[in-house]
Amino acid sequence: MAAGISSLEHFHSRSQSAFGLEPLGNGGTAALELGDILCFKGGATGLGHVAIIREVGKNYVKAIQQNLNRDALENSLRYAMSVSHGSYKVSAAALGAKYVCQGWLRKAPAPSLEVISTDGGSAAGEGGVAASGDPAPALLAARRGATMHLRFTGYEGRECLLQTSTNLVDWQTVGRFTAKETAVDLEVRLDPNARAHFYRVVAP
Repeated sequence: MAAGISSLEHFHSRSQSAFGLEPLGNGGTAALELGDILCFKGGATGLGHVAIIREVGKNYVKAIQQNLNRDALENSLRYAMSVSHGSYKVSAAALGAKYVCQGWLRKAPAPSLEVISTDGGSAAGEGGVAASGDPAPALLAARRGATMHLRFTGYEGRECLLQTSTNLVDWQTVGRFTAKETAVDLEVRLDPNARAHFYRVVAP
């Protein structure tokens, strides 16, 4: 984790926007996985603590971390975990009474934008993932004022903009929506006078 940034900052929106990590709250329904990053708030400095999960057991997780002042445990400190009615909760007791586990961070699924159907037009391609992390634009060829149906997945819980361009340089916002856990279906109507449109979704 970056120097000078607290665990509390990492666990909230900064992790999603800067690092592409999804925060999963302690006590929620997301089971812990290898590579998840445990986040704890509190501690003597108030900066908290982070640890990377290396082993998941029935009622515990083991993690790798630094700055424990207990070198022998930095590669294998064991945190108690309870599972009840589909909810997972990690205890911070192994670190001391001043810590509280906020949850864990996980690499967010890559967003995607795809064409699912056309009405009076044709789709020349689908969105993959661009180098920026946003889904690559979907290319739509307009015919007779076609209506296109797009499907977007990713950026759960974030405000998103649907944008269009005819040259991949100048982009115009034509819709706003809040991304969900499940896919979001979008409908666009194309200008028949334009040879082609590109569409993309961004989360500012």
